[in-house]
Amino acid sequence: MLFGKKNTENQKNINSSFAAAGPYLNIGYFFMASMFIFGFVGHLIDKKYQFNSIFLLAGLFVGLIFGFYNMYKVISQMEKKSK
Repeated sequence: MLFGKKNTENQKNINSSFAAAGPYLNIGYFFMASMFIFGFVGHLIDKKYQFNSIFLLAGLFVGLIFGFYNMYKVISQMEKKSK
């Protein structure tokens, strides 16, 4: 009986740790996805209008800006929750 109670308590600790780390884990995926999507759109524009990777670089830069904005938003929300 003691083993089952301890196991349940450990599982609760693990679940709360993942719940606390979840928003931070999402930041990396958002960076990668936003840079990929905007970079791909920039590549398509470059290919259609025969530019020399100008819009690809611009798309990657815009994706990077969105990634940093999302990181700022997540961190500021987490700071508000901790106060």
